[in-house]
Amino acid sequence: MIVPGRTLIFVSLAIAALLVIAVVWPPIVWIALSTDALLLLAFFVESRVLSKTFVTIERRGWGRSQLGRPRVFVYVVENRGAKGVAVRIRQPWPESFSPPSGESVVFVQPDEAVELVLSATPLVRGRILVPSTQIEVSLATGWGIKRWNQDEGEKVSVYPDLQRLLEYDALRHHRSLRHLGIHRHRMIGTGREFDQLREYVRDDDYRNIEWKATARRRRPITIVHQAERSQDLVLCIDASRLMGNPAGNETFLDKAADCCTLLAHIASEQGDRVGLLLFRDTVLRFQRPRQGKGAVLRIIEELVDLEVQGVFPSYAAWADALQTQQKKRSMIFLFTDLNDPQLAADLVEIVPVIARRHVLVIVSMRDPLLEKVASGPAMNRNQIYQVLAARELADERAIRRRELHKAGVHVLDVDHPSLIISTVNSYLEIKSRQLV
Repeated sequence: MIVPGRTLIFVSLAIAALLVIAVVWPPIVWIALSTDALLLLAFFVESRVLSKTFVTIERRGWGRSQLGRPRVFVYVVENRGAKGVAVRIRQPWPESFSPPSGESVVFVQPDEAVELVLSATPLVRGRILVPSTQIEVSLATGWGIKRWNQDEGEKVSVYPDLQRLLEYDALRHHRSLRHLGIHRHRMIGTGREFDQLREYVRDDDYRNIEWKATARRRRPITIVHQAERSQDLVLCIDASRLMGNPAGNETFLDKAADCCTLLAHIASEQGDRVGLLLFRDTVLRFQRPRQGKGAVLRIIEELVDLEVQGVFPSYAAWADALQTQQKKRSMIFLFTDLNDPQLAADLVEIVPVIARRHVLVIVSMRDPLLEKVASGPAMNRNQIYQVLAARELADERAIRRRELHKAGVHVLDVDHPSLIISTVNSYLEIKSRQLV
């Protein structure tokens, strides 16, 4: 579609002013009408030229982005016409991006390709459809503008924040993980994973003598064990209604996804097998523990479009899935919310079955609003009721934590800023103590 340009609109306004003056001085009428005819002719000629221009816009590298990280979106503008043109790109963004719109202009010579860049920050995880791009092409004179929409839009996959993975790898390489707050733990105990056979030496334990190898070689041979490294870690995420509570600029679920991403990466570096279990009122997906970077990438892909829904979590369905699908003793990290007393009581009844077979860690984030209300002050009767109710909920939460501890469960009850570091340190401590 070709529409009048800014130059044409400006000159048209000037002609309109001449027509107003012509009421007082009639000879100007002919000047205004002649100018108007020339203006229409110029617009017609430029419209024909614009109709023959061939400009293509291609998006490049739009597939992936990270939550909360500014992202550069590149357009490749190519002019295959005979004249240089000015290309204006308007990109409306969905509400889950900031800023809500972007615009940029570039001048492209004939047979030239130019990269044009817009920047935006995704605020929500998921596979988000970015609306179609609005394109305007004009010549230097500016009599007319050729305008169209580029396409039907494009989906952008917004992943959890992966920057921490790069920071972890860099600091680990320089042995400076303490700057992240991650503590190194010494492995204790002898371990029972086979390492090698060697000749018996003084002070070796007689119980480690391999008698068949000794008979074959006719001299004492002992077994050398090492601390077991390859263990199973299953990351379980509750995606029910309470995980939609705000945690800073994100939700509890977003924080849990970020934490699981880094924890899976660290466990893979430690040689462990990592799996994933997602559930709400039913089990959504179960990914068996696997080893290597491929397992971490699959977990990241699963977390992209995980969303909160307004349903209650079924801890019974979660426990049944673990009992039937994960029979090998493992580390189980459950990310859920303990702020609902009834749901926490349901969890207390379920966890003893899981804790007998696995090492279970329940990770829950404190509700900053609940703590703020419980700490007061109360200036009137309604506020007194609110403070008392908040304190009662906090007391019930503390009771549920103690009950979980008695059932043999490790409970991490942390603020959302310290969630990731506390969870990683808990994993490293369990691994160093060889509790699995």
